[in-house]
Amino acid sequence: MTLEQIVNIHSAQLDEYQQKRLAKLADLIAPRLDDMPSASDLGLVDGGIKDVLRLRADLAAKLPGILSDCPETPSNNYLEGLSARQPEALEVLVQIVAGAYYMNPRVRKLIGYNGQKELPIEMSHATSHGKPSV
Repeated sequence: MTLEQIVNIHSAQLDEYQQKRLAKLADLIAPRLDDMPSASDLGLVDGGIKDVLRLRADLAAKLPGILSDCPETPSNNYLEGLSARQPEALEVLVQIVAGAYYMNPRVRKLIGYNGQKELPIEMSHATSHGKPSV
């Protein structure tokens, strides 16, 4: 099986049950705070999270099992318990939500992140051999 086939399998649409649980979990992980929007304010389940799952098949493969064990209305207590019982599951959720959150153009603008930029190495930082020091 090719990498593309694996990615296509794992980036399949989440069913309605999974989407609702994921939306609630995402808002617990990325709540609205001061000027920062919540995950649902950004529509992450319908947008950015799908991008993360398409790019990270390893995380996408674990997500359905995590969501199937999630209660209908998860709470902060549930996440705290998950941290104690299944820390890897919480790590997967946080990586997915945080990845989608910080890839969002609105969030990037709010935190003043304009993307990566190429920065030239100044020769004044070079060693005596004329090679840049790192």
